[in-house]
Amino acid sequence: MTPELLKEVEHVALRRMAAMVSPAQVLPGSQELVTLGMGQLFALITERMQAVASGSQQGSAGPKMLLYAGHDTTIMPILTSLGYDMQDWPPYLSNVIFELWERDGQHYVQVLYNLDPMTLPESKPGEPVTLKYFVDKTLGRFLIAEGDRDAACRVTYDHQDSAPRPKQGGGDSFQGL
Repeated sequence: MTPELLKEVEHVALRRMAAMVSPAQVLPGSQELVTLGMGQLFALITERMQAVASGSQQGSAGPKMLLYAGHDTTIMPILTSLGYDMQDWPPYLSNVIFELWERDGQHYVQVLYNLDPMTLPESKPGEPVTLKYFVDKTLGRFLIAEGDRDAACRVTYDHQDSAPRPKQGGGDSFQGL
């Protein structure tokens, strides 16, 4: 296998995996899939940040750091939701860090990917954004409550009609990716 062929195989594997775990990057109009897949995690992160910022979780009453563990299939949709263009597979031991800062009474969020500051959509390169901006503009479109997610994931079908049939000839569901 040549280095060029290996790079092409890695690219195809990345595109196929991205189509499944972070469809926002490769499938236009797939915000709903990201919302259903990551919305609860994003809601948990933003709710905890807002609780600290509002003062309802301060001092010894609340944790100073929360750690969530995941895999590349968790990191990929987080990154693409934050506007990152996935060109390579996340390296082993990759991490995404959400920092909440307070400066002059204002709360800011800085996101780091493998310790490098990320540039969030419509923000200055590598600069933190206000917590309000982060919640409303960056992750707001993906947030979903647990009960809402359960209802959105329920598939209803009128059993009076036949189930739709796949196109004849089968094929690759990832064609064109």
